[in-house]
Amino acid sequence: MTSLDKSNYLRGLLVICRLDQMVSDYEKLALIRLSKILGFDPHFCSEAVERLADNQFISESLPVFSRKEIGVSFLSDSLRLAFLDGNFHLNELAWIRKVAKANGLGKKYWIDLLTRIRKSKTLITPNYIFEIEKYMNVS
Repeated sequence: MTSLDKSNYLRGLLVICRLDQMVSDYEKLALIRLSKILGFDPHFCSEAVERLADNQFISESLPVFSRKEIGVSFLSDSLRLAFLDGNFHLNELAWIRKVAKANGLGKKYWIDLLTRIRKSKTLITPNYIFEIEKYMNVS
């Protein structure tokens, strides 16, 4: 996984949290844990999350990943993060859908994934294994 992929992954999940204008404690913990997995300083991520609403440096440009499977992982993790508060917000879904399209993932894939996430009992918890961990050398 490239440094750009890692950066885009974290930035994309920060955008998801900002889109519904509410960042729960669970989302904060998940993002800080993910930042460590991706090799970023957790303190940096913690500050970014605290200032998320007014942080002009977090671009909402669509992340495009170097490999399709990273995009697939991002969609799964971003939908789980978006649903952490029990609701999918329209602006979150619209943005994630655009990311899917930008990464070459079609409408059928999107609908199947969204259905699977909605039915899943596996939400992000402190022990949740992020999809992206499959591509990281993390013990």
